[in-house]
Amino acid sequence: MYSGPIFGSMDFDATNKQVHNNFKNRLHAPITNSCRIINASERIVILRCSQFIRSLYLDMKRRKLAATDSETFINYYLPNWRSIIIGSILILMGISTCFIGYHPHNSLKENFSAMVLDFKDVFRFLVSLFMLLLHLSFIIGGFLLLKNSRKVIRARTDKKGLYFKRIEKKTGSVWALADLDALVFVPYIQIVNIRVIESNWLGPRLELETFQGKEILTMLNVLSRKQKEQICQTVKEFGI
Repeated sequence: MYSGPIFGSMDFDATNKQVHNNFKNRLHAPITNSCRIINASERIVILRCSQFIRSLYLDMKRRKLAATDSETFINYYLPNWRSIIIGSILILMGISTCFIGYHPHNSLKENFSAMVLDFKDVFRFLVSLFMLLLHLSFIIGGFLLLKNSRKVIRARTDKKGLYFKRIEKKTGSVWALADLDALVFVPYIQIVNIRVIESNWLGPRLELETFQGKEILTMLNVLSRKQKEQICQTVKEFGI
């Protein structure tokens, strides 16, 4: 039996199938590579856009926080010239009071006992030690005021409450050292009222009313009328 056509048809089919596969591979190869190139470029563009959008968002967030802080966190400073005057007075008081008891005809030991420390007995030693600490506190406080003449905070307002410097009754003659104390914090929830009252001798003063009573914020007398009114407006906005 003649079998030529059968083998011929099988060879033709195999060749045709191989050609078809080669053509299919060649047809799809450039499409696949171009798709890969497009995908890579798109990924780069998307990445850069996302980074740019993220940087814009963070910048807007920082500006918003800065604006919020500037609106709700306000410091009220002691005027620079007042700090210089108070600091100079404290230093002069501390140095001048050290010469109390000095006598030019006394010996160095006697002047030291009269001016610095007296070791004659326990009582005199304790009194002289107290006076020495008082002199040093005046001098150190004056230097600190001069050094931080532009950074002496008398009051502060934020979202939580009012902060201010208070003169305690026990300070007595060392009232000027009150700037070295910490700010007193009064939350808005405890404030009943705050207002500016007029005085013929002392000018406008701030009166704070809480559940414990009323008090004049004496340390804030150095602030301007505008600053005092701003404090009242802030307290009434957040608290009252």
